Amino acid sequence: MRHETALFIDDDPQAQDTLKMVLADDYQVISSLTGEQGIEIVRDENPDFVLLDINLPDLDGLEVLKRIMGIPAPPPVVILTGYLISNCIDKNLLANARSNAFSYSLIKTNAMMLAH
Repeated sequence: MRHETALFIDDDPQAQDTLKMVLADDYQVISSLTGEQGIEIVRDENPDFVLLDINLPDLDGLEVLKRIMGIPAPPPVVILTGYLISNCIDKNLLANARSNAFSYSLIKTNAMMLAH
């Protein structure tokens, strides 16, 4: 049975390891620590979906989203961040994310809940 492939673009190695462990039974997870590398992986390996951190060392996550959406037949992208939206994304950036999305949802989570 073929597992779907998830590309996780995040510069935090611990987050990478955790996600791989959580998704290992159902997905093949490919890791990228930078936006540029993630874009290349989308072009070369055509993952089924992308999990994208907003804060990356080389490119803003929304720029990565824009470039991925410019690739023919782009995969679905889920934007993730460990920061409060109000602390890391101004209203213009949020509007940009919405305009590049098929749909979107802001979800507040409890970090303690996610740890268990």
